[in-house]
Amino acid sequence: MTADILAQRTFTLEDQQIFARLTGDANPIHVDPLAARRSLAGAPLVHGVHLLIWGLDALCRHLEPSVTLCSLRVNFEKMVPIGTRVEAVLADRKADRVRLEIRLDGRPAAVVLVGLSTPAQRQPVFLHGQAFTPSQPLSLSLAEMAALAGHVVPRPEATALAELFPALASRIGQRRITGLAAATFIVGMVCPGLHSIFRSLDLAAAEEAAVDEALHFAVSSLDERFRMVRIALSGAGWTGRIDAHIRPEPVVQPAMPEIAARIGATAFAGVRALVVGGSRGLGETLAKVLAAGSAEVAITYRIGKDDAERVAREIRETGGRCHVLAYDTTAGVAEGLRIAGFSPNQLYYLATPTIRPGNSAYNAARFVEYAAFYVDGFARVVEMVAANADEKLDVFYPSTVFIEDAPTGFAEYAMAKAAGELLCREFQSRGIVRKVLVERLPRLLTDQTRTLAEENFPDTVDVLAGIAMKMRRGATE
Repeated sequence: MTADILAQRTFTLEDQQIFARLTGDANPIHVDPLAARRSLAGAPLVHGVHLLIWGLDALCRHLEPSVTLCSLRVNFEKMVPIGTRVEAVLADRKADRVRLEIRLDGRPAAVVLVGLSTPAQRQPVFLHGQAFTPSQPLSLSLAEMAALAGHVVPRPEATALAELFPALASRIGQRRITGLAAATFIVGMVCPGLHSIFRSLDLAAAEEAAVDEALHFAVSSLDERFRMVRIALSGAGWTGRIDAHIRPEPVVQPAMPEIAARIGATAFAGVRALVVGGSRGLGETLAKVLAAGSAEVAITYRIGKDDAERVAREIRETGGRCHVLAYDTTAGVAEGLRIAGFSPNQLYYLATPTIRPGNSAYNAARFVEYAAFYVDGFARVVEMVAANADEKLDVFYPSTVFIEDAPTGFAEYAMAKAAGELLCREFQSRGIVRKVLVERLPRLLTDQTRTLAEENFPDTVDVLAGIAMKMRRGATE
């Protein structure tokens, strides 16, 4: 059959905050842009169950009134950042099942198999007495997760879901739609909790006699290698299970004392370095490396003021000098980069957006997004800082090995970085700066590069200290 687009929607941060209030799943990855930028996604994500309920509501408006939804099996294939447009698509229809896809950029972000007949086998019905009602996501050890069991009661506010998604509520009943809300609460707030990714949900409608207001759960298996937890469910009109990943915690960059022990105390004396994007990640470590060698540094942040102040405090507590500036590289002006009494002689440009793979050979909007940081924003910063510096400026531009060998889906990112390299040569050939050091960096450990699987990364301090030494020596290779 030809796939039918049932509905389209762009979820906003306000949508997520409303859904969090109704379900209780206020995991920061969904509602807190500052916290979400430190996750694998790099930005707030739409709740998977929010996508599911919205897609099912669109499906129910399409199905004949006599059709009964007897089971659900959903795999969440891709993260959906807020502000991106998704489609609910009827991909296939059989007599006993429907395939619904929630598509992002034309590819499935969630695949939902809806059973229209009673499944041959059901999960057992069970009850667990301990109630879980955390107002903040739990952060549990693997050992604590392995033995976890209890129940959650849908919030009174969850009844409003029937008003937001009336077609689904009329088809499966209010009790079961609030049961779906309880499932997202279990994953996002209880187990795995704070560091969680909802992977899949497999449910069958329970007979009315087995229906309980609460959704009971018990961890049935835990795979440490793949950081996967399987949770059995019973109640609120359902029986079934959840699979969820335990996502890595935010990367903690090396502390100042650790870095200082590896850097000569006067290695960068006389350097006045402006680190654009120095509130976390590579920019944070680079600022610490420079300060450990007696450089005076200034770091910028776009939204992470607390992170920037933490970095500056850490540098100052060990005797270093650090200024903090609020600056958005995409804002179109660079006037905010002035500091009284501080004229940089080095500029390190570490500003970056969230980097994610694309689904098409070329996406013009994504290239523009990357170029806003790596070309346009870079140009504004260099021209403004160079024009106001007391001496000729030295610039570091971090490029990427993806230019030579980009994995599928990263063409726009590599293209924007390549354009930035050409701009670096133009700045130097015109004499706008004294020199530009361009390094095609390998993948270093940051919030954006960390994955569910364990990987070996180059030593970040060694790599960045080597760059700072090249800048100190005046190398242009």
